[in-house]
Amino acid sequence: MKFSDYIKAESSRIWRDSSAKHQRDVLKQIERFSSFADHADRDIADFLPRDIYSFMDALIESGLSKASANRYMSAISKVFKHATEMEDISHPPKCRWYKTKSNRVRYFTDSECKQIEEFFDGHKHSWMKQVFLIGINTGMRLGEITQIGSSVNIETDADGSKWLFLPQTKNGDQRYVPLNKIAQKAIQELGGCVADHYSHRTFYDAWEDCRYAVAKNDKEFVFHVCRHTCATRLANDLGAQTLIIGKMLGHRSEATTAKYVKAKASTLRDFATALEKVA
Repeated sequence: MKFSDYIKAESSRIWRDSSAKHQRDVLKQIERFSSFADHADRDIADFLPRDIYSFMDALIESGLSKASANRYMSAISKVFKHATEMEDISHPPKCRWYKTKSNRVRYFTDSECKQIEEFFDGHKHSWMKQVFLIGINTGMRLGEITQIGSSVNIETDADGSKWLFLPQTKNGDQRYVPLNKIAQKAIQELGGCVADHYSHRTFYDAWEDCRYAVAKNDKEFVFHVCRHTCATRLANDLGAQTLIIGKMLGHRSEATTAKYVKAKASTLRDFATALEKVA
């Protein structure tokens, strides 16, 4: 069967446990792979490692980072693994991923958070401030935040506490996210529906304006850092355990959560000082 036809027939099975957003993202990656060379019309059983390597090299030459190219490799590998499990091919092409350096955990400092809020206060798309506040106070992914008011709604407990119910997240799980007063106010200021304000192009253009103003040469100044900031604050400022932080962020693995947490110098210093009392 042609590769393009195979994807049409099997994509719903391959990513059946993934969120709708994740499915859209990986299918865009697979579409790019399919449109490379003669991949779309080639039989699913006729791919060799050299075909995938050629595609990966083309991604790097186009300007993608090795980490981004590896995400394409992950999507491609899942297709061939599925085809092997279904016995549509005898074995998957075996390829090595690019080696990437382990990046430092980036989080927004208190000073940067203040600068970001002040920047968007005066920006033509001032709603970005509310989206940012929701991000650092909930640890939600951008794709989850943009669903607030549509597929993601606020629920209220008997004691008056408010939660967001996420029916499906990136890893396919359901999740309840607690809302503090800052996040509640931000959602209220957006009229309860983030999608009424959000557009992909506008968001990233506005965020780039902010990055230029606050951290001009920092390529790691991305919105996803809001999740790292939330996790880091929970760990350093509130002493939350990794398991609890993982529940907040919707991680299945504590190892994944650990990658999101940055030990602040002040926290390490305080622990070192505390050791004096037990030495």
